[in-house]
Amino acid sequence: MIGQAESKGVAVLLVPEDTMETVDRIERIFGKTRLGHAEKLSHFQALLAEHMDYNRLMDMLDL
Repeated sequence: MIGQAESKGVAVLLVPEDTMETVDRIERIFGKTRLGHAEKLSHFQALLAEHMDYNRLMDMLDL
């Protein structure tokens, strides 16, 4: 599975929970938000920029 993802350039996230639990958690967070409006998308991007450590994520993903 990982080899197929790598060959297609698709990111793979390794999580401690099973797939369905992970999907449920993501849906609880993002499922309530509609990012079709530019203002909401800008706010979401600002929150990510403030709270997300992209360098650490990339290091952990060995990218």
